[in-house]
Amino acid sequence: MKKNFLIILSLFLINLDLSAQDIILEEDVKSDTIIDKWGKNRSNFQHFYLDLNFSVPVEEEKGAELRYGFSHGVAIGYRYKKRLSNTFALGLDGSYRFFKYDIKQNDKKTIPNIFNKEYDKEKYKTHSLSAEGFFRINIGRRGDFVGNFLDVGYYGSWIFGFNHWYKYEYKKIINGKSENNCETIISKERNLNYVENLEYGLRVRIGLNRYILSASYRMSDLFNSQTDFEIPELPVLKIGLQIGFY
Repeated sequence: MKKNFLIILSLFLINLDLSAQDIILEEDVKSDTIIDKWGKNRSNFQHFYLDLNFSVPVEEEKGAELRYGFSHGVAIGYRYKKRLSNTFALGLDGSYRFFKYDIKQNDKKTIPNIFNKEYDKEKYKTHSLSAEGFFRINIGRRGDFVGNFLDVGYYGSWIFGFNHWYKYEYKKIINGKSENNCETIISKERNLNYVENLEYGLRVRIGLNRYILSASYRMSDLFNSQTDFEIPELPVLKIGLQIGFY
């Protein structure tokens, strides 16, 4: 009897020990081996960015000289990148852009205007939606961050808002009043018939992680010939700084 009790007790303890052990082959290990396809250095990556850019004097045409430093713009954009390899990637870019050309006032100016004179301030302001396709070359080693890169792209923009703004303050006083019964004229001309609505050109970027130096070169004309005025083209090159939000 005592012998049978010891045998039954031994079998019970062995069974208890086996049931307490984990069976590795039955564990779900898929969650440990799946690689996320979205991320800074993964197959797909997307982010928003902010761009501040300035016009640069390259082959400036007489009659449309700018006040550089005052001629600048901003852009808010969205960028998507598809990784092809450790070195190469393709991408798409979409953005809203505003730019202000500040016209220098001198006797050489030939920008068309109603009063045909020098103003105190004169600007062309543009609003546009832009789309771009680009090719990226990654430079150096990268971990779980964007790293250094070079982008070369081609863009097209639809200019949906283009206006000519100027301000003139009367200096001549007659009998205590200005010559035109007012002190200041501020005017804004819209729907200009000599402005092109489509723009295209090249863009290049050098990225240091989230900080990006950018340059764009406009290949199209801003103005057409649908006017009696001979209109000089505005400078075609812009450089800027972008900050990526990631």
